[in-house]
Amino acid sequence: MPERSPVLVLAFNRPDLTAQVLEAVRVGGGPDRELYVAIDGPRGPRDADGCREVNELVESITWCRPHVNRQPRNLGCRRGVQAGIDWFFTNVDRGILLEDDTVPDPTFFPFMDELLGRYANDPSVMMISGDDFTPADLRDPSTPVTASQLEQQDSYWFGRYAHIWGWATWRRAWSCNDPELTEWPRLRGTRWLRDLGGSTFARYWGDAFDGVLSGRTDTWDYAWQLAIWRAGGVIALPHGNLVTNLGFRSDATHTIEATAWQSALPTTPMDFPLRHPTNVAVDAARQAWTDAHVFGTDRSPWRRALSARLRRGR
Repeated sequence: MPERSPVLVLAFNRPDLTAQVLEAVRVGGGPDRELYVAIDGPRGPRDADGCREVNELVESITWCRPHVNRQPRNLGCRRGVQAGIDWFFTNVDRGILLEDDTVPDPTFFPFMDELLGRYANDPSVMMISGDDFTPADLRDPSTPVTASQLEQQDSYWFGRYAHIWGWATWRRAWSCNDPELTEWPRLRGTRWLRDLGGSTFARYWGDAFDGVLSGRTDTWDYAWQLAIWRAGGVIALPHGNLVTNLGFRSDATHTIEATAWQSALPTTPMDFPLRHPTNVAVDAARQAWTDAHVFGTDRSPWRRALSARLRRGR
């Protein structure tokens, strides 16, 4: 049995969603799993009741003795989450992370545990995600795929995007995180991003990194994404989505469109034993689909044909 990894739940002011995440940890993770909870402070009177209820919810846990880190004032989506993750990896060398609206399938936990052990000492793997947005039958459109081929495919694939709706990493990887994006001003004037993904990719991500540095965008994950790329790392992602995000609603900070296609995506339980890829290498077809459909950063002719086929089939 793989070692049971600690879990960090990042919470703020939504007790109804936080309760669902904590229950998923209890049921799927097991009561003997070490639990950490980081709670950001209120922005003002409008958050007071929600933050108080979240704190009371955590204090009422009886199935384990959680480690709790409370911020006395609001640090926001960038500083608050960074502070919570920094605190977590001060105490553990590997772990699973869930925000207060990301509810995992029970098989998410053994999947994370096994891969955290398998790639613990592989510096090329920087993170494990529980998210899969790609279609199950994704292949070159000129090559048919059979049901038996789908059944025999690997349990997970490698990509370059850090999908953070339920994920895991190691202290050795998180130590590469640069929350201030100190390298970006120098890189901005080079071809580094263009060489990594092309001109549209470079414009998209250049604007994203500029937004964080200017204060226009209050988020932590762009810095983490930059750190992964600077380290030349990849992310392991499941074949089949393992986490549903229930936070697409009006009280969210970023995911406010309840009708967005990413909202409340269904989950598919992971089959065990896991079928491991032979090599740690990016899946080009799934990466291209993600470029085109999630970020809109790749529109080459072959990928346009693939995207059109997949749109018809979804």
